[in-house]
Amino acid sequence: MKKMLKRMSMLVVAMAVLMTMVLPAFANPLNVSTEENEEIEMKYIVSCPAGGKHQMQGRGMGFAYYGSAGSTDLRISGTASQCSFCDLVLVTAGNPFIVGSTWGDYATWNPGYQVGTNVVMYTNHIGHSDSNTDPYVQGFQFARSRAN
Repeated sequence: MKKMLKRMSMLVVAMAVLMTMVLPAFANPLNVSTEENEEIEMKYIVSCPAGGKHQMQGRGMGFAYYGSAGSTDLRISGTASQCSFCDLVLVTAGNPFIVGSTWGDYATWNPGYQVGTNVVMYTNHIGHSDSNTDPYVQGFQFARSRAN
C-alpha cells in the first residue's frame, strides 16, 4: 500500500510539473493609447542630479578627442556648454544655442568643477542626435552666458 501511495504521489507531482511546462499562460495585452489616457505623454529624461533639466551655459569652443588623454583622434570640434548646477560639460558638433539646431555628434564629461572657455575633453563615448525631440536632448536647456 505504501508503494502504491508513493507512486501515486510521484505521478501527481510529475503531472503538475508537465502541465506547467505544456500549458501556455494567457495574459491580456497592455494596450496603452495616448488618446484614451491623455495624461500619458513623453516628457524628458530628468538627467541633472539637481533635478529637472540641465541648465547649460556657453563655454566657447569645444573639442572632443576619442580615447584617453593625449589622443590625437579629434571627433568633435564645435560648441561647448556646461550645466550651472551639476558641472556636466557638453560638446556638440551643432550649436544648441541656436533655436532649432540639432546637436549632431556630441560628448559629455563631468569634471566636478566649472570650466573656462575652449574646452578639451577625452572620451570613449561619442553620441549622436539629429532630433530635438529626443528625450535625452529634451533634458537640456540652453541660455546665453556671461563669462564665468
